[in-house]
Amino acid sequence: MPDPSLLVVEDGTGKGDANTYASLAQAELYLTDNIHAAAWTAASDDVKAWALMAATRLLDYHMKWVGAR
Repeated sequence: MPDPSLLVVEDGTGKGDANTYASLAQAELYLTDNIHAAAWTAASDDVKAWALMAATRLLDYHMKWVGAR
């Protein structure tokens, strides 16, 4: 599992080394009132970091982004 300190958040500047679209703190806020809150809260920070990076890879693979930064 990746160390949460390895998360590099894309901030809209087109960072070449970004591996997530949300920080751990942003995800914590968003998922507090989410249907998956119990599973997220129970997960370790390493698992949360992995989930954020995996979600970003899925979005990049499946989405056709249109528009400007």
